[in-house]
Amino acid sequence: MTSLTNQIQQDKKEALLKYYFGSKETLYCAIFATRLKQFSDEVRKFENLDLNPYQKLEAYLNTFISQIAANKDIHRLLCNQLA
Repeated sequence: MTSLTNQIQQDKKEALLKYYFGSKETLYCAIFATRLKQFSDEVRKFENLDLNPYQKLEAYLNTFISQIAANKDIHRLLCNQLA
């Protein structure tokens, strides 16, 4: 009975996602747009800092690598969709 309950719950979640986003592509676009905005906000912080170009590049790369490490599933999804 538990597996049937789990399947029903999963079907409900999928139905809600389909209703809200309409398609898998729209869902992916929403995920990527949100992550891109968050990353852009992080990078914009460096614009006002008094750093030389090397320091800005280093800070940018550290932020980029930290974002990938913290959000491995999103980057894996992106790589799979682009392949």
